[in-house]
Amino acid sequence: MAMSRDHLHRMIDAVPDDQVEQVARKMAELIVPDDEDALTADDACAVADARAEDKRGESIPLKDLLRELNSEESGCV
Repeated sequence: MAMSRDHLHRMIDAVPDDQVEQVARKMAELIVPDDEDALTADDACAVADARAEDKRGESIPLKDLLRELNSEESGCV
């Protein structure tokens, strides 16, 4: 039986946090870049880290970040 994308997603979601980087690197090795814009292993790890941070609630919503950046530009903090 062929593996479905949904099953693969469930497997990835089950990866313990302390093994996410290792799994991301292995997956990135399987993907052969066909151009310069393809993700490197380090890029894949950075994306995995960012998603894990978001899942833990450690990310900042874009609208809040833009508001913060705009207030810093105007001299107001």
